[in-house]
Amino acid sequence: MQGEPRGFWGKLESDDKSRVVAWHPLIDHCADVAAVCERLLDPQSSVLRRRLEALAGRRLTDVDVARLCVLAALHDIGKFCVGFQNIAFRHEGRSFCGHVGEAIALIRSSQCRELAKVLPLDMFHRWDPNFRLWFASIQHHGAPRPKKAAVCQWKPSRGLRPFDEIQRLSVLLRRWFPRAFEDGVPLPDATAFNHAFGGLVMLADWLGSSTEYFPYSESPGSDRMAFARDVAPRMLKWIGLDTSHLRGRTTSFAEVTGHPTPRVAQRAVLSLPADTSPSLVFLEAETGSGKTEAAVMRFLQLRAEGMVDGMYLAVPTRAAATQIHSRLVANIQNAYGDDAP
Repeated sequence: MQGEPRGFWGKLESDDKSRVVAWHPLIDHCADVAAVCERLLDPQSSVLRRRLEALAGRRLTDVDVARLCVLAALHDIGKFCVGFQNIAFRHEGRSFCGHVGEAIALIRSSQCRELAKVLPLDMFHRWDPNFRLWFASIQHHGAPRPKKAAVCQWKPSRGLRPFDEIQRLSVLLRRWFPRAFEDGVPLPDATAFNHAFGGLVMLADWLGSSTEYFPYSESPGSDRMAFARDVAPRMLKWIGLDTSHLRGRTTSFAEVTGHPTPRVAQRAVLSLPADTSPSLVFLEAETGSGKTEAAVMRFLQLRAEGMVDGMYLAVPTRAAATQIHSRLVANIQNAYGDDAP
């Protein structure tokens, strides 16, 4: 939307005088992030669901995934605070506050009774007994939970009624993720799972905040989810996070590297099993023995089996990084042709 906010905003664009020139409705931003999270947890698009399952120690059901998407949608619940909304009007001298500590303080304060009237907190407690996953979602910026945070300006002010708007989001959450509200066992409570979910929400928030793919809404009050669910899978494919269309593809060592046969160290790597359990492999060999190509072939082997989505190389110098990058680009293009990410 162009101009200053006429409702609860989630994202702003300001001019050089800190005056708002465009804004994105908060509930629409919640839909964008939830839709990206849902797609990231789709086993057809990435291995993130499998990784979370490994950390949880059990399979995630569709009910589990729907609940995680609801918690992701609620990552910015602190932005419903009038104090936070005043950021859009700070040029008028209005007092304002943040949204992370304020959200956690709200959940733990006497005003939580007001929140419970519009959000099914009893049900959330059955999903996530100590709200640990919800807190992980709220802290998606990465900082640990603040020790002290005042619950500021949650009462209606200047036409903004925070709990009414949260109730509107609550109704939409039931429409977007009905399976989340079915009976089911509590969500996993392992610490590593909580950390990983916090990272997942952080990623979903980054991607869902991209105005290139999720432009600011022009129709506040409408249901954004159909649009968000249409955009999310196309975005993940375009930026290379969803490489499901490349799974199952196999190619020979000669096609990928341009060399007719693998060397000794490379043969050792190529003979490794494509085991589904986590593994750590060390390859130590002299310079020029083809360690990089061995790593690339191992990656292509695991990706073809749907076990990994990406590869990361860490090298000590910029010169080495530049050289290896050019080789990697050539290898991946040889492997996938026009479909190379």
